[in-house]
Amino acid sequence: MLKILSNINNCVRWDVDCAAADWPMVSGVTGTFVGFDATGATRPILHKGSAQVWSEGNRDGTAGFSPDTKSTGKLTLIGGSYRALTDQFDTVAVNEPLYVTVDGKLNTAVIGTNNIVGYCTKASHVITKSVNGVQSNVNVVEYVTL
Repeated sequence: MLKILSNINNCVRWDVDCAAADWPMVSGVTGTFVGFDATGATRPILHKGSAQVWSEGNRDGTAGFSPDTKSTGKLTLIGGSYRALTDQFDTVAVNEPLYVTVDGKLNTAVIGTNNIVGYCTKASHVITKSVNGVQSNVNVVEYVTL
């Protein structure tokens, strides 16, 4: 889940290739961070650049993406400086730096060891999301990217 809270004009959006059998297409969800290079989306690589997936995920909440995303073989990524909510996190604390794990989730970073991508601005809390008219509660954190 990814909900952008800041002005969308602060963000950059682009599409990258991603084969049906590649990790991001099989294991990713909206809000997952992925690595990327000239060949397309990859599993996140520690100490390398990453961006967040903005493509529509499976509507039943399982890993993977909607049929139109799969048929085009492209994921939409978003980057830049923005404030957002996501449920794609492990362990985070308010005001702590964040890095991306190899599973594409945010986690508390160690300065000087991890590639810092942002800071946590609000601790884990529950929000209600609606998909196809079905509401469910989800734990999210609020963060800002660098």
